[in-house]
Amino acid sequence: MGRAAIHPHRPLPASASAARLQVTREIAMSLGYTEPEDDAAADTTIAQPAYLAILAEFERADGPLRAGQLCQILDVGTEPKHREGMRSRLKRLAARGILTETEPGLFTLVAKTEPAQQP
Repeated sequence: MGRAAIHPHRPLPASASAARLQVTREIAMSLGYTEPEDDAAADTTIAQPAYLAILAEFERADGPLRAGQLCQILDVGTEPKHREGMRSRLKRLAARGILTETEPGLFTLVAKTEPAQQP
């Protein structure tokens, strides 16, 4: 009785989606990432929550991390299928220049650039 009608599978209204995208952009910019020059080249992959969680853990980490370590930290399971999925995400981030693979299976954030000062 009086329970709010919450539908987890119903899409968010456009205004809520736009607000979430703006927050995601601000987080990425605060981490030192820059916007692509060409809108067609914009990559929405790293805007997904799983990738944002991975990037947040790399920000907190004292050094390089392996896929298995991230699986434990993010509590997503440590079975081979989970480690392989995490490894493919890390490889994808490395291919985009966000992470670097310092040695096989060991990833770290690429050195951040200072955000540009806005006048």
